[in-house]
Amino acid sequence: MALTLKKVVYKKILKDIDCEFEEGKIYTILSSDEIEKDYLGKIITGKINDYQGEIISSYSKNKISYMSNNQNDFVCDTVYDELKLPISNYQEETINKKIDFVFKMLKINDHIKYLNPNEISGGEKILLKVGIALVTNPKVLVINELPELDDYHKKILIKLFKKIVKEYHKTLIILTSDILFSYEVCDKYILLKNGKLISSSNKKDLLKETDKLEGSSLQVPKIIDFINTARKKKNISLDITYDIKELMKDIYRNVK
Repeated sequence: MALTLKKVVYKKILKDIDCEFEEGKIYTILSSDEIEKDYLGKIITGKINDYQGEIISSYSKNKISYMSNNQNDFVCDTVYDELKLPISNYQEETINKKIDFVFKMLKINDHIKYLNPNEISGGEKILLKVGIALVTNPKVLVINELPELDDYHKKILIKLFKKIVKEYHKTLIILTSDILFSYEVCDKYILLKNGKLISSSNKKDLLKETDKLEGSSLQVPKIIDFINTARKKKNISLDITYDIKELMKDIYRNVK
């Protein structure tokens, strides 16, 4: 096990959190509460230590990296310097190799390397944030709520995260309120409500948990509402899916 939380309590915000994160998987932690997501992410990454309970980790703190959702907290004049900052104690040759590797892994265009971070696009800023978190070569990457993305950039990130896990053997823990994003990217999910863990399972079970999701003040996608309504009111047995094309095929099979 890469990381295990046992009975973790933090003030009145988190209550008896028990969960395990296996190596080489993508986890999403679903919650509508920004505060509990922020504190849990910081506890997992060692930024907060005055919690109760126990965290058992296979890794030292420098092997667990944290990516915040703030796109405006860059402190350097260039993208290159932002990536250099976490590894500035290395020799220049090693720094350049690490930065070049991050650019290659994230498929970031070299032309932005010496631009001011505030001059690059929103999508490039998110990739830069991922790069800053990865440049130290952590084994675990904790991401606290990605900014709102259009479908195009969301698909790019989902593909990227899966590649990071598969090819570079990382563990990703993503704290989010986006149910469909969670379903598309995760191997396993954890659902929080009022600071308590109320459900956890494999990805295939997520879209079956509509009552718990709604009870946790999370917005259930309209496509899932439609499927549930068809099941309850029309007695049409549709498969749970987030893909509109698959839904249309299923409707055709059931009502023709």
